[in-house]
Amino acid sequence: MENTNLTQNTEPTVQTSQKKSKKWLASLLCIVVAVAAFIILYPFSEKDDLQNSDSNNLFSQGLTPVCVDDKWGYINEQGDLIIEPQFDMVLSFSENGLAPVSFNYEWGYINTNGNFVIEPQFDTAEKFAKNGLARVRADNKLGFIDEKGEFVIEPLFMGAGDFTENGLARAARADNGKYGYINKKGDFVIEPQFDYAEDFLQCGLARVEIDYKWGVINERGDYVVNCESDVDIKYITNIKPYDDGYIVVTGSDNSYNSHGKTAIFNSDGEQIFID
Repeated sequence: MENTNLTQNTEPTVQTSQKKSKKWLASLLCIVVAVAAFIILYPFSEKDDLQNSDSNNLFSQGLTPVCVDDKWGYINEQGDLIIEPQFDMVLSFSENGLAPVSFNYEWGYINTNGNFVIEPQFDTAEKFAKNGLARVRADNKLGFIDEKGEFVIEPLFMGAGDFTENGLARAARADNGKYGYINKKGDFVIEPQFDYAEDFLQCGLARVEIDYKWGVINERGDYVVNCESDVDIKYITNIKPYDDGYIVVTGSDNSYNSHGKTAIFNSDGEQIFID
């Protein structure tokens, strides 16, 4: 009898556990699929913006997004639903307690209670940066809003990045797609001339590209390393600046060998090593 009772008591537990596992697996699959769709479909410039995440934490403001029945909401660290699933797409909360969410295919911002602080009105929206500005797309152009939802920098750009510590953000003109760097007033301080540009690092260097030729510039827009003229490597495969100011260039003198040579430059553009 003891064995029979044990079997009867254990079986429902196993079934319940299996149901919970299936539910969690379904939720996880939903999240994976949604993230993949977000990366593919989110209509920012193709290289812009998913590279600008400033945190690797799952929870922000004690909440993280979850997908239930194809709608998104937020749970707390105990797994309790705090904001009911009702949104088409969401991002995590910023330090100011606001999160961008899509409702009826328009983006706005909610607080941690799930209430709209900035009503849905944008084509796309990004998290608020530490300087209190957020990138949004309106009429297929990017601009920057404050925490009241008002434009500080009008939507004039084809692409843009977040403002970095030096107060500059990469931005591409809408008429020709050329990248330069703007200040917090929206004025270009480094003229748009690059086919692509990346955010400035803490060391004050940024990687830029013209005609598939890469280089590294300083905050004045001057080349520190220009791959076309400063590097004694015939076939360059990569140039990478680091936060401490050093720049590593890799490539080869033969087109069939992509990692044959390495050159290292300091922040003044002086070559200190080449193999």
